[in-house]
Amino acid sequence: MAVTLETPKRRGLEYVSGWRGAVIMTAATVALAQVSFSIPFSPVPFSLQPYAIMLTGVLLGKRWGLVSVLQYLMLGAMGAPVFALWRAGLPVLFGHTGGYLMAYPFAVMLIGFLTERLPLPKMNRAFVACLAGLGVIYTFGCTWLAISTGGTMSAFQVAIAGAGWFLVWDVLKALVVAQTYALAKRGQEF
Repeated sequence: MAVTLETPKRRGLEYVSGWRGAVIMTAATVALAQVSFSIPFSPVPFSLQPYAIMLTGVLLGKRWGLVSVLQYLMLGAMGAPVFALWRAGLPVLFGHTGGYLMAYPFAVMLIGFLTERLPLPKMNRAFVACLAGLGVIYTFGCTWLAISTGGTMSAFQVAIAGAGWFLVWDVLKALVVAQTYALAKRGQEF
């Protein structure tokens, strides 16, 4: 029976590697958030932010994924124009789209957890994890959208404006993330 000891040097390298991944995925989230456009019939813009969040969760896991998303939110809260449509600041976090942004830490942790634990093949595991994360994002986002509009929208209007227009595209994004994850894991096996 071989015994391996975890040395401080090894822990330090894993820590550096985790931070490096978190910083890279924060930058990717910033870049993908700018692939966005306003929709005239919804206060919520179309963006690739959910794609970035799902990718962060499956690639980094719950711990470093959370670090990455918190870095992203802190940059935006401090005024860096990192949110969709080059927006920034606390007004965005507490505006109509704030629920989606505040859901990202919970979504990335759930995606990371499920990706690590579900007893399914790699691609299926990542896809189910991404769908669960989208559920968290839509739940927080639509709930906050209803609150922030002051009850001027019916539940049906909130569901359509906050999720309905995006659902098909986000499921396609989840499929792409799952395929990316499966390919990345296959590359690690060689």
